Amino acid sequence: KVPSNQEKIIKFGEYVFRFLYHFSVSVYGLYYFWDKPWWDWSGIGSGSSEAAMAAAADATSSWSSWPWSWSWSWWTTGNETATAAAVVTTGTTLLFRGYPNHDIDVGMAWYYLLQCAYNVDAFISLVELSFDFDFEFNVPFLHFKNDKDDSKLNDEKKDPKLLLSTNPIKISWSSTVRGDFPEMMIHHIITNSLVFASSYFRFTRVGSMVFLIHDISDVPIDMSKLANFVKWTKTTVVCFVSMVIIWTVTRMTILPFVIVKSVWCESHLVFSTSDDGWVGMMDARTYRMHF
Repeated sequence: KVPSNQEKIIKFGEYVFRFLYHFSVSVYGLYYFWDKPWWDWSGIGSGSSEAAMAAAADATSSWSSWPWSWSWSWWTTGNETATAAAVVTTGTTLLFRGYPNHDIDVGMAWYYLLQCAYNVDAFISLVELSFDFDFEFNVPFLHFKNDKDDSKLNDEKKDPKLLLSTNPIKISWSSTVRGDFPEMMIHHIITNSLVFASSYFRFTRVGSMVFLIHDISDVPIDMSKLANFVKWTKTTVVCFVSMVIIWTVTRMTILPFVIVKSVWCESHLVFSTSDDGWVGMMDARTYRMHF
């Protein structure tokens, strides 16, 4: 029973850690990003009408020059000029407009550092959980004492390949390997690649939106796991219903119809504001892999 209880304690500790992390970082994210203009989807900007019309004309001409613009016409509704004018100072166009001269203040830097640390730790934990590493640094000639062993030593001196035949590191599957290891490994590799790439190419605005949406929707999942672990049936049901509602709002509504839409339809704005816009565009498009 001892190994079984130990395994349960470790699993419970992981659930508690994930819940505390996702809850804390979600609260911080909501507080920090509450007044950020790229989260304002009211469609009413504070710029002058002249600036709004100029931005609208720029956006319309830039967008119409793209060869695939016709295929995304169903994403847009209403008057395009009015829409472009409304997002001069607010809206998701600010995720890309002005790139790469986006200010990255201390709050954003710490937010990204925490997210990076968590995702790297998740990747390392998956590797530790899935593999057993045995390190054996054996030097054969140190163990030979008698004449018979001396003859072996002479043979090995004549053939250096014998000294290299023993692999000092042995890697094997662990008994605790997850059943969905391939999927989780691919997920962590792509996630960490996006985290580092978005930080390096200064796409922290869109990256922070993806972080916050995922963290908020992960909170009820962690609560459901904890409630189910301690056999609180009613609490588990309540947490599950909350999870369905929050997932519908965040990952099934905001994520595809706001963030993904912006990446697909508005990331072309980096070309008009950056000499290295094509590099940023490549990074922005890689978000499709994660979604």
